[in-house]
Amino acid sequence: MAIHLNPMPREELYLISLTGFVSGKELLPTLEALWLQDDFRPSYNQIWDCRGIDELDMDLPDLTALVKLLRTFVPPEACEPGKIAVVTARFVDYTFARALFGLTKSCRHPRKVFHSTVEAEVWLSIAKESARTES
Repeated sequence: MAIHLNPMPREELYLISLTGFVSGKELLPTLEALWLQDDFRPSYNQIWDCRGIDELDMDLPDLTALVKLLRTFVPPEACEPGKIAVVTARFVDYTFARALFGLTKSCRHPRKVFHSTVEAEVWLSIAKESARTES
């Protein structure tokens, strides 16, 4: 699994890209390390670009641990949480993300799954006025 984090402080945005073979055994510690960084800001919007995933290997214990992890990292009440947009190419990843969001309804971050980065940017209110090309 390759994961790339691109913090964009001026835009108050994190761009997280996942590519290749993604397993729960690798994803969970990666997410935990990301969220435990001193400079992590839960108020920033996040785009999770999962279009580069070739294979997703998450068993029930991985899913259970991921749900627990997502419920643990809830922004403080004083903080307005950023939105989380997940962009997928494969139907299985889209379905997985929707199911995961359903299991973590108590989390305060507004979350939505998309097939297009343009749609995600519009939802996050960060789309540029000029014409865009799909990245």
